[in-house]
Order: sequence, then structure tokens, then C-alpha cells
Amino acid sequence: MTPQLWSLPYSPWSEKAKWALDHCGVRYAKQRYEPLLGEPAMRWRTRRWRGRVSVPVMRCDDGWLTDSFDIACWAAAQTPAAGLVPPALLERVREANARSERGLAAGRARSLMRLLDHRAGLRDMVPPATRGPLGPLAVPIAAFGVRRTLRKYQQTVAGDAEQTLVEVLDGLRAELHARGGAEGELVYLLGSFSYADIAMAQVLAFVDPPATHLRLTEATRETFRDPELAPRYDDLLRWRDALYREHRDRAAG
Repeated sequence: MTPQLWSLPYSPWSEKAKWALDHCGVRYAKQRYEPLLGEPAMRWRTRRWRGRVSVPVMRCDDGWLTDSFDIACWAAAQTPAAGLVPPALLERVREANARSERGLAAGRARSLMRLLDHRAGLRDMVPPATRGPLGPLAVPIAAFGVRRTLRKYQQTVAGDAEQTLVEVLDGLRAELHARGGAEGELVYLLGSFSYADIAMAQVLAFVDPPATHLRLTEATRETFRDPELAPRYDDLLRWRDALYREHRDRAAG
């Protein structure tokens, strides 16, 4: 069967899965997930009656995969020559993904707090098909959804979100410099391109999102961008953009 991937077009977690699948040349059908309205149906499909439900989620011949890292490992197994998750470096890739998850959780918390104060951003979070019928209710409903998301994921951020995000970014910078990279030069965390690079690059979406692949309106792009951290990590943003030019755009093309 053709794998089916449920995802959010603006989500760095979804982007991790899509990039992995595209890099490995896996053909898949895209399904858009709606966080509020789509949750009951997703619980029914995956038979997950308790706990958090989030995307990306993929259905394939091997069953349901409910995590971007699991999807990436599955994709790598389909095309070993792509080198996405080298078996000898699996634990190092897993560790990089864990750091990515810490940074993403912290970045999401900061972004959602900015979103609560951004009326245009809140409006853009409502699906276009329902935005018009909802009229003036669109913004408060979106704000309700944002607060619900903050509560849903509050346990994933340990301590101060800004401190956590800075620690992850400083660690990434140190690793790249240890590899000989400087001033945004394209080097790879494990010596050659792998899922470790994909995972860590996504953390930077909550510093300043990439120009391509994440589908963001101008308003939501403003809420993703961290005005305090973007200038501080300009070198990492240039590394991320070089990674996209060299590996993401080609894979998607």
C-alpha cells in the first residue's frame, strides 16, 4: 500500500518526517490533520484512546507509526543506501533527535505565547473553510486551541523554555564548530548528512522559520520568529538554510 502521512503543513515535527521520506525517495500520500476537529478520528484510526495524539502519523504496510523518528527509521530501512540513519550511528542519531525534541518543545512554548498576543496569527490558525462562517468567533476559538495545546504539552518542557532552547542551540553550535564549521558553513553533525542534521535543523524553525517547506502565513511566521534569539544565532540559521538548499530542495524536487 502507498503510505499515508497525516501532518500539519506548518509543523517542524511534520517536516522532520516529510524530509526523511523525501530524502529516501519514499512515495506517500499526504493527509492534512486538523488539531481540534481531527483528534477523535485519529484516535479511532490508531486505537489510541488515552494520552496525547499528535502528528506526524503514518500508516504503512508495517502498521501505524506515530512519531517522526520512527517514520524516519522506517524510511531509512526502505532505502539503506540513502544513509539517513546509519546502523552504526543509530544511538547518536537517536540522541540528536532527543535534543531536537527538547529544543522544539521549548521553542513551541515560546511561539505559542507570542501567538496568543497576535490577533492576525490566531485568525490564520483557523482553517479557511471554517474561518468565514465563524466570523468574529474565529479568534477566540483559535486562542482556546492555543491554550489547550500549551496545556497538552506543558510536561514536555522541563524548566525555563528560553533557557532550554538556548542550551540546545549552544550545544548545536559547539558541535558544528567541532566539525570545523564556522560562519554558517555547511558541515554535518555525524560527518555526512543524516537524520541528525534534519532533526537539529528543525529547532531553528522557532528561531526564524525557513523560507520554504513550512507553510506559514506572514502572521504565523511572525509568531514563529524569536526576535531575541534570531540575531544571536544567525550563524546557525545560515547553516540551516545551506542544509535546505543542498538537501531539502533537491529531495522535494
